[in-house]
Formats: sequence, structure tokens, C-alpha cells
Amino acid sequence: MSQYTGNRGYTLVEAMVALTIFAIVVTAVLSVYLHGHASYLENNHKIEVQENLRIALNKISRDLRQAKSDLKIYKQDGSLSNDGTGTQISFLTASGEKVMYCYDQTGKEVELKIGATGSPQPVVSNIEGLEFQYNSDKKTIVIYIKGKKQNHNPPVACEMSTKVQVRAL
Repeated sequence: MSQYTGNRGYTLVEAMVALTIFAIVVTAVLSVYLHGHASYLENNHKIEVQENLRIALNKISRDLRQAKSDLKIYKQDGSLSNDGTGTQISFLTASGEKVMYCYDQTGKEVELKIGATGSPQPVVSNIEGLEFQYNSDKKTIVIYIKGKKQNHNPPVACEMSTKVQVRAL
């Protein structure tokens, strides 16, 4: 009689089957986690782009509503727009200060310049395009803005627009 007859244990085949099932379960759980994490990162980048666009639209809209006179829209090359469409806009405030918003293609940002000699200051970044359309009959300006997060694969893009009723022009 053998001394191992009363001992019960796992055979090598049972251990291999258990290890295989465990590996499949761990792989499935890890796959779900990684997919969820990638989705989380993508949504965070999209939220960041949307937040930048909202900040720009809110700031430009608020300033445009308070514009008093001398509204001008310029094309990307800096020339005055004849059709009321362009990427730069300038106007005078109630205090007589000149305010200009423009799109910097190189830095991919919206910039604000206050005063005739002021240097442009960035308002928001990760911007792909900015366009102003002025309707002189209705005294409205439609602002179109596009944003894109470049350091994400694939890049996260978003577009927004708003219509502003200019009160004092």
C-alpha cells in the first residue's frame, strides 16, 4: 500500500486548466480597464477643447456686446474685409479703447490686443480656426471657432459658434 493514498491534491492537468482560465479572466478584465481608461482620456481631451472654445466665445461675445463704435473685420492677411467676413475683429469700447481679437495660425491660439500699441495676449490655445461674419443690416456678428487637441491620437476636434447682437453700433 502506498503512503500517498489518503492525500488529495491537484494534478498537473487540473492546475494548467485553472491557470488558463485565470489568465483568460485577467486578460478580459485588463482589456476592459484599458478601454475604459482610453475612453476617459479621450473625453478629457474633448472637454478641454470644448472648454477653450467656450471661454473664447464667452469673452469675445461679452466684449462685442459692449462695443461702441468703429467695428472692423479683417482678413487673415490683415486687409480690411469688404464682405464682413474675416479672422480678425476690432472695435472701440465705451472708454475709447481699441480692442482687437485675432487668430494666430502659428501659435494656434486666439489673441487679444488692447490699445493701439498693445502686444497680443493669448486668450485660448488649441484653436484651428476663427471666423467672424458681420451682418450690418441686423447688427449681428456670428463667431465660428474650431479647436483641436493635437497631442492625442487621433486628434480630438470640436466646433462651436454663437451669434452676438451688437447693442451700440
